[in-house]
Parts: sequence; structure tokens; C-alpha cells
Amino acid sequence: MNNRKRALVISGGGAKGAWAVGVLRRLYKDLGQRFDLVVGTSTGALMAPLAALGDIDDLVRTYTTVRNKDILTCRFPCKSVLFNALLSLVTGRDSVFGTGPLSRTIDRHLNHERWQRLVSGPVPALVSTVSLQTGKIEYFSSHQPGITRELFAAAMLASGSIPVFMERVQIPKQGGQWFVDGGVKDLIPLGQAIREGARDITAIVLGPEPPREQDEFKRIYQMVLRTFALQMEETSANDLDFGGLITRELLWRRRLRDALLRTVDRAKVEAAFEEASRVDQPMASKGRDYELVRLRVLRPKEEIGETLDFRPELMSGYEQAGYEFASVESNWQTIPAGPLYDQSAA
Repeated sequence: MNNRKRALVISGGGAKGAWAVGVLRRLYKDLGQRFDLVVGTSTGALMAPLAALGDIDDLVRTYTTVRNKDILTCRFPCKSVLFNALLSLVTGRDSVFGTGPLSRTIDRHLNHERWQRLVSGPVPALVSTVSLQTGKIEYFSSHQPGITRELFAAAMLASGSIPVFMERVQIPKQGGQWFVDGGVKDLIPLGQAIREGARDITAIVLGPEPPREQDEFKRIYQMVLRTFALQMEETSANDLDFGGLITRELLWRRRLRDALLRTVDRAKVEAAFEEASRVDQPMASKGRDYELVRLRVLRPKEEIGETLDFRPELMSGYEQAGYEFASVESNWQTIPAGPLYDQSAA
């Protein structure tokens, strides 16, 4: 197990990211866990560089002191979200809020000294975004050829920009494309971690299962946020299903192969599996088959809070709740669960 590439995957969730920071405090500071790569979407993308560097204390300070004014700015001088939305629509703006404060916050935390440590260090940080032009997911890595601090910071900003509520982002050297929140299509970027070679994955998911039921929607923006949350929940479920599917498929192949070897000549069995892999490789990546993936998930049992409510008194509570949750071993979920996954065989 020690030679298996380990990845940390952090989902999107806005202000709820403070819960993930509490989990990271437990993993890094108490358990001494380290990872070979960190992949994040949305708020997870904002954490990825500091998590890759192990700068957990800075993450805790940031996520327990950040305020709405450090993330968003109203485009018009009023406190009503609905009125800002209407004025943005009438005046042809591309979002309800401006993200200048978030851009400056990223620039301050991803300073030149920290960027140099990140690009020269052993652990890459990866963030996911979605191109509005192509509709495709695009990943940016701190270790990819030609990457710059400015380009990566723009990718972080794009990954954290919820469409409609936050501005679209134009990332340098990407042919003029506009990018938005990676969570639109890849809320929990397990697939990218696996494609990067990870076989031991710890995923922090910032939404409960099953999702919370709601029955009061008094304002338009509440309905829009709820609709977006439901889309994210479906994306989240699909992402986790993908991670479990790989392990189930490979375990099934392994057991079928072992059963055949008890009655059929080994050379014939190996030839049959080799032929099958050339015809159909649903689990192939970069020209090689996937191996068994150990997936551990930490996700809250109840809804944490609101995505765009950045108040220190709330986020400090989220952070402590995440820390306490990760301190209880029974809260750690293995996918697939139970005897289906044989760790000794991995």
C-alpha cells in the first residue's frame, strides 16, 4: 500500500469549504497524512495549492476569518440580491456579483514565494474548470509545462466562479475562451485523480447523502440556488459512482479470472483476457488499464450551511465541525463498502 500513489480530492461547496479545512486539519496535523497530488473543484480548487504545500494553518486562518467582502462585491449600491440580479440583467452584466475581491484574495495567498515552492515541490495541485464555449472540463496543474502563476491563479478563480452569481473568467493562453466553476460538470474530480495515477484516494465531499429536503422558497435567488444545488448533487453522485464502478469492475474481472484458472489452462485464460482488453477497454487511461482504487470519503451527515454566506462566526463553526467529524473513524466511508473490497489484494 505504501507504494500506491495517494491523492486528496476536494469537492466544491463555497463557504462550506471551511468544513473541509477542519477535515484537513485532522488529516495533516493530527494523523500526519500526506498526499502525492491534490485535486480540487470550486472552493476545493482554492484550497488545493495550500493543501499541496501542507500550509494547513494558513488555510484555517483564511477560512475562519474570510468575509463576504473578501469574496464578492455587489455591482450596485444595495443589499438586496434580487435587486442586484434585476439590475445586472437590465444593464447586460454577466453576473449578479463581481469577483474582484476573490481575485485579490487568491493573488495574496498564491504569492510569488508560495508559487515557487509549489512548482518546485513534489506535490502538484490541480483545479478543474468548464469552458463555456466548448462545454468541456479543463484541468490546470501547477506542474504542467508552461504554467505561470497568473495563469494558474486565473484557473483557480474560474473554478470558484458559480455561473450567473459570479463572473466568468478568461484564462490566459486559452484562445479567448471563458471559464466557470468546474463543479458544473466535475464536482468531485475523482476521474482526474485516477487518470493522474492515483490508486489511494481520500475525497472530501461538501454535501450530505441524502441531500436535505427544503420546502420554503420565498425568493427567486433561493430557487436559483436550490436548482443549482440539485444539479451539483446529481453531479456529485455520478462522480462517486464512477470511483466505485472502477473498483467493482476490476474486482469482478479478477474474480472471474481466478475462477477460470481453477478449471482452464492458464495460457488460454491469459490469452482470452488479453484479447478482450484489445477489443474493449472501458477502464483504460493513457494506454494502460486502471488498477484497483481505494476510495475513502468524508462527507457530512447533515447540510453544513449556505454556499455564498461567508461569515467568520459561521465558518469557524463549520471548520470545527469538520475537524470533529474526521476525528471519528466510523465516519470514514469506503467505496465500495464491505467485503467486496479486499485491501490485501490491492
